[in-house]
Amino acid sequence: MPLEQLIARIMNDARESAEEIMSSAVLERSRVLREAEVKAEQTYRSVFEVERRAAEGEKEKIVAAEALEARKELLKEKRAIIEEAFDRAMERLTNLPDDEYVELLERMMVEAAGDSGGEVIMSPGDRERLGAEVVERANRKLAAAGKKGSLTLSDETREIFSGFVLRRGGVEMNSDIEALMRSRREDLERKPVEILFG
Repeated sequence: MPLEQLIARIMNDARESAEEIMSSAVLERSRVLREAEVKAEQTYRSVFEVERRAAEGEKEKIVAAEALEARKELLKEKRAIIEEAFDRAMERLTNLPDDEYVELLERMMVEAAGDSGGEVIMSPGDRERLGAEVVERANRKLAAAGKKGSLTLSDETREIFSGFVLRRGGVEMNSDIEALMRSRREDLERKPVEILFG
């Protein structure tokens, strides 16, 4: 399953949660604004007519400050929703069934290898469990696409979350899924933000 579809599915789940949180935040914002208006009105009535303008200015300041606090709280809730969505995405990637995980790694390796190939370094667990299979599948796909390079499975392992490191010559390309998501987070966030918050 492509990463984009997985993220879209997660965003769907998060949308329901976001609507509940947004509804709660909007109600809280209204309550805070009502309280601020009441407080400002009490201040206004307690001053003499001569100081009416000063009281109106105070009222506006209080309402503006409370509205700012409500906006800050809403922004905080939105950020929490985005964080939860990314946490869920990482959790789902961690728990992918072997066949889907192999398919994901195969696609990533083919894309990373291009015409040059390279040496694939995996985590100890992934190397032991499915390293040979995924490298073999990626090589078949490279050959079928007419690519000249091929991949070899390294005896070396790395302590990475998931994915692999591709070494070509003295250069290493980090294709650890967690690192890739972190590096592309800003781009990946745009679509969920649009889906969740318009």
